[in-house]
Amino acid sequence: MLSILPSFYLLLFAIMKKLIFVLIMMTTLSTLIFSQKGLSSSFSIEGGLGTSHAPSFICLNYDIHLNDNFYWILSVGAPSLVTGIKYANYMSENSHTLVFGRDFYDEMLLRYSWVKEKEIGYSGNWSFNYGFQLVLVKWHYGQVHSDPGEPQVDDYMWYTESFLNTKGDWLMLKYLPYPLVNLKYQF
Repeated sequence: MLSILPSFYLLLFAIMKKLIFVLIMMTTLSTLIFSQKGLSSSFSIEGGLGTSHAPSFICLNYDIHLNDNFYWILSVGAPSLVTGIKYANYMSENSHTLVFGRDFYDEMLLRYSWVKEKEIGYSGNWSFNYGFQLVLVKWHYGQVHSDPGEPQVDDYMWYTESFLNTKGDWLMLKYLPYPLVNLKYQF
């Protein structure tokens, strides 16, 4: 009976992971469908030291216009896949982005970025972005670490990391604001 229990939890976890993915995709696809009726959507590609949409070096973005200043964003790049909300203030040419997603280090993350956008040239397609990015929380799934001298437990669980529980540790460096400088091409 005890050997069946961990496999049951792994199966339950796999089902929950797929269910969350399906719910995110349903939300995204329904937003895509409704945004096509009279509201604009756009693709863009960014590359540089961080991007405005995702914690990536290069990424392909899809912005779905929700209203005058708000966008639902999808971004895939190296090394992350995220979705979230973007608030754009066109008077001061800056934007705030809050995204939730997964990087390819098998960690889930919640990230905030502030970006100032300056157009390059006269075409309106190219822009230079600068600002900062801040990872707020990271979650990862891994094996439970036991204390020295205690027997090893073969149990897995979700770990939550943020700047609050890493204070005084070198891991806190991951949660400091990082600069963001890149070029963006709007299709």
